[in-house]
Amino acid sequence: MSPAAAVVETGPALSGGVPEPQAERVLAGMAAACDFLPMAMLAVDDSAQILFCNRRARRHLDVGSGIRESHGRLRCEFSEDSSRFTEALRRAFVVHDAAVPVVVTARRGNGSRRFELLLGPVPAERAVVVFATAPEEPLGFNQALARQLYGLSERESEVASAVVAGLTLEETAESLQVEKETVRSHLKRVFSKTETSRQAELVRLLSIGLFGLETPR
Repeated sequence: MSPAAAVVETGPALSGGVPEPQAERVLAGMAAACDFLPMAMLAVDDSAQILFCNRRARRHLDVGSGIRESHGRLRCEFSEDSSRFTEALRRAFVVHDAAVPVVVTARRGNGSRRFELLLGPVPAERAVVVFATAPEEPLGFNQALARQLYGLSERESEVASAVVAGLTLEETAESLQVEKETVRSHLKRVFSKTETSRQAELVRLLSIGLFGLETPR
């Protein structure tokens, strides 16, 4: 079984009566589905050896800001943070209870806000899953999904995307090269189609649920 599939817990549907090659393909597919997650996800062993990472985690590792890869192991950008991560990893293996969160932060040399790491044990596989998020990372927004779910036009979905990104009406108008009143009219139609009435309400709607997922490229 591949390392990626090994850290995906096997449920009853895959534990009995399913041929091992088929079960492995299913689990590998589930591991690949982790690329949809809107945060970095890694699985490491007790020495911090990286067993698996999703697409977003690989992007962060390649940049090396906050978290990095060193000789195949997960490390933090600063040695002091790496020491704290190592201790947190040890605690996660000792606790063996996914309901008890083990968290640690990691500074970044570029001055951005600290990475936030949540460690959860996978006792059966002697592994720990690490969820890592950068607080200032932009919210994901899939315009095609918005058009299908709410019947938005292409321009309306562009306006909705700008609202989710935190742009003002003036900034949205400038980026789309249209008049501010045109943006306001599109936004009113977006409110109507999504059954919202305020920008904050719209942002919340379009940044949770299915909209919290990335679209693998």
